[in-house]
Formats: sequence, C-alpha cells, structure tokens
Amino acid sequence: MLNYLIATNPMPPIQPGVPYEYILAGNGVHLRAERAGLEVMFPISSVQVRGLPALEPYLSLKSPKIPASALVFILEEAQNQIAPARSCRKCGCTDQHGCPDGCWWVEADLCSQCADEDALGTRFLNSDPADLIEVMFYLDTVQGEWRIWQPKQNQSRVAIQYAPEHSLVEIHSHHTMDAFFSTTDTSDQQGFRIYAVLGRITTTPTLHVRVGVYGHFWEVPAGWIFDLPDNIRDFNDPKPEDEKDIWNWI
Repeated sequence: MLNYLIATNPMPPIQPGVPYEYILAGNGVHLRAERAGLEVMFPISSVQVRGLPALEPYLSLKSPKIPASALVFILEEAQNQIAPARSCRKCGCTDQHGCPDGCWWVEADLCSQCADEDALGTRFLNSDPADLIEVMFYLDTVQGEWRIWQPKQNQSRVAIQYAPEHSLVEIHSHHTMDAFFSTTDTSDQQGFRIYAVLGRITTTPTLHVRVGVYGHFWEVPAGWIFDLPDNIRDFNDPKPEDEKDIWNWI
C-alpha cells in the first residue's frame, strides 16, 4: 500500500514494504521511494501550503558512480549497431542495388518508388548512410561493482522491443537523433529505476538522465549517476554551439 504523509522536520524513514509515498510539504507534493541501491525524493506538484516545512529533493545512490569506462563501452557498442541488409518488399531493391531511377527507404522494407504518393513525405526517411539502429543496455551492481548487459531485443532505427529485466539503470541509444525521451519511452518506462538516453553518437554524444518511479519522472544531472568521459556531454549542460550563437549575436 502507498503512504500519504504530511511533511515534518525531520522526516521519518520510509516504512519497509511501501513502494512509494506522497508527502504534502510547504513547497508542494513530493514523491519518496526506496529500492535496492537507490533512494529518491522529488516534487511532482509545485503548490504551496502555508505552515508546513519545505522539503529538499535528493537522490541517494548507494554505490559509486558508474565509471566513465562503462559509458565509453556503451558508446562504442552503440556506434557499431548497424541494421542488417534489407530489400524492398515490392520490387526487391536493396541498399546496394537501388531502383534504376533512384529511391530511398520510406519504411524499413518499402522504397520510395513503390510507396503510395500520399505516403511520401509523411514516413520516416532514412538518410543516415551508416544505417545505425537503437540499442538497449542494462546496468546494475554485483558485489559493489557495475555490470553491463544487453537484454533480448528487436532493434530498428526508431524503436526497440525488449524483454524487461531487473536492473538499477536502463540506457538506450538514439544514434544520430538528439537525446530525448519519447512518448513511447515514457509509456514503457513504468518501473523504478534510472533511465538514460544516449543521443548524437556520431557527432556530439549527449546523455540525458531521469529517475522514474512508477510513472513519475524527475530529470537529474548526468553527473549524479555517471562519471562522464570527456567525449560525452550532459544534455542539461549548455551546448557549446548555443553559447557561440549567443556571443555572435551580441
């Protein structure tokens, strides 16, 4: 069962067996939860309540941060995830032997020459020469050390179907796309763990991190969870190109 509490100073510990609890505080409604390796509290509503103490959000990772070497490994693995050779389901053209008048992929197995005219421009057009696909990784600690593995998964350029497994951290790649959480991600990420997206892996690798607690989410700095290597930036840090644009404008 869930707990519903009024904020006090200090707050009592989370009761064993409670999946998460809502806390009414002076600075809004907060959610607090604890699992193996992680405890969090963060706001889910900013309503102010006079007379109650304010609460400070926190994330307590019960192990050392994930080392930079783990992220470097994940980045290199994501950069090597290339879709297998494919052919058009209607005319049989392939990546190596396209239609005589030229074509592009409108769907994973349908070229532009065979697609209905109404569909052109509304489907995803694959313009990435490397034809990279998304990949999912899980991370968890074993006797205090981080371990990485890939769950069973069916991959494409824009989605991953995978078998959920127990882990503290879940991270997937977005190849050339930016590091963002899609509506599909939000629908899938209904457990209690740390979720991350690694985007722009061929140009400026970027990591976007949030905590999910059964459908409630809180974005956190990537540096709270990971020791970031020099070649991977935090999504929430200012982008160098944006800063350059501002100075040029001034």
